[in-house]
Amino acid sequence: SEELDNLRTALAWAIDHDRGAGLRLIGASRQAWFRRSQTEGMGWAIRLLEHHRDPDRARALGLLCAGHLAVMHQDHAAARPRLVDAAELAERLGDTGVLAAALHYLGLSDMLSRDLETAEREVVRSVELFRDLAQDQGVGRGLGVLGFVLLYKSDLAGANRVLEEALVTVEGCDDAWGQGQVLLGLGLTAKGAGDAAAATQHLSRAVLALASAGDATILGVALGTIAGLIVSREPGRALRLAAAAVGLRERIGGGYPPGTVKELETVRRLGFES
Repeated sequence: SEELDNLRTALAWAIDHDRGAGLRLIGASRQAWFRRSQTEGMGWAIRLLEHHRDPDRARALGLLCAGHLAVMHQDHAAARPRLVDAAELAERLGDTGVLAAALHYLGLSDMLSRDLETAEREVVRSVELFRDLAQDQGVGRGLGVLGFVLLYKSDLAGANRVLEEALVTVEGCDDAWGQGQVLLGLGLTAKGAGDAAAATQHLSRAVLALASAGDATILGVALGTIAGLIVSREPGRALRLAAAAVGLRERIGGGYPPGTVKELETVRRLGFES
């Protein structure tokens, strides 16, 4: 896209002339790389960090970007030290916004790694900081991650309660991606409770919200989960949804969580056997 082409030109100049400016730019454009080219965005951040060691806000932003995008690659071993360094540096600098974001992605990474107690502590602190900053988007998305933590702790009632609160928050600030994330959590929770109809309803709403937000990261998780729910009765449609999920990830790089990978493999096997 033209946006990424312009960013590439500016970052290539920064590599040779002003790495601090490049790190500030990669930090400011982190969501653009998240939406469109996660592997490339992480590569730029790592290159800039290698040549800019000053303990300043620019480095904190670069560490946040490299850590966030490593989480999206399911490379939690690489993500954690970057995000820990970002959080520690942000705390020393008094940068509450970067600290809250780093804790959010640490919590997300630990949730995906199923280190649930650690994830809960990190996300709760992140949400508290976002509340102090009056940043409802951060609060709503953080509550969404907390809902997933409770889901994976098998606390379905707690997960539902937190996710419903999160949905009110993200709807209140018109955060389409956040709505998709929370609806995905509600869908997975309903699936865990054995309510396939409610799960499909939540997941279908998640797909619409995530598509409107231009997401290519967790949209595939929602599509893959719907495919798993319908493969026994609609194998053809399930295979198409699974193929769409795979295509989304191939386009932007990164990888799905192990549970989604397994679900897509199961859909493919059952779909072709039908």
